[in-house]
Amino acid sequence: MSTPTAEQAATHVVRCLRLNPMWQSDEVLASWAALHHVAPDQANSYQAALDEAARKSAQREKLNQLREKVWKAPLEELRRRLDRLPQFADPELAEIARRLRVIVEARNSLPQLTQHRDFDGDFFECFKQVLTGGVKQSAAMRERVAASCEDPVLRKRTKKMTKLLRREAPELTSLESDWFTLLNRQKHRSVAHERAGNRDSLNESWWWPSWWIVWLLFVAPPLGFLVWIVSSIVRLSRYWRGAS
Repeated sequence: MSTPTAEQAATHVVRCLRLNPMWQSDEVLASWAALHHVAPDQANSYQAALDEAARKSAQREKLNQLREKVWKAPLEELRRRLDRLPQFADPELAEIARRLRVIVEARNSLPQLTQHRDFDGDFFECFKQVLTGGVKQSAAMRERVAASCEDPVLRKRTKKMTKLLRREAPELTSLESDWFTLLNRQKHRSVAHERAGNRDSLNESWWWPSWWIVWLLFVAPPLGFLVWIVSSIVRLSRYWRGAS
């Protein structure tokens, strides 16, 4: 962009005053671009923003099409389409493209993985949705799987499957390393919370006598007191057996 002379600026102003900006805005912008020696397509920043949004939308659509096919389409076809993708300036699009490339390169090892005794098809279907889903869809699926681990049987299956995937397909699990760590720790946290809950319950009620012990305390104080002590000892022993 160059600085115009006073005469050139005056000529530009006179020209623009003769134009109706409502209907002749393109001519106003063209005059300004000529005055400052700027390309006409760079003079309209609004149009440039629209063009950029359209370009980004088209790139996202291409990536979404690859997402839908990445688990089933022939690998060579996927590689060709991925190679034709541009270098994305947008971090979100660049991350989607990176994940797709990792999935494509890891697919060859998956058929052998399905034959392993610890392979869990249900978990793997969820994992595939987490890897290729949108932000909200992936987050919802992560939460659903984590919640299912409250069930001891599912928790055990999930733990075996995550260990298998980490050992046999580390490139895939690295895409969701934080989630896998959370799933492997699920059991320990649940046990800790359960023990904490038992401890809180014990602190609140271990010393408090049942209604029939209260009745004994009024009717026969020595016997009631003895029963109260024995009942408290039994409650304490049951708690510590459960906590150990």
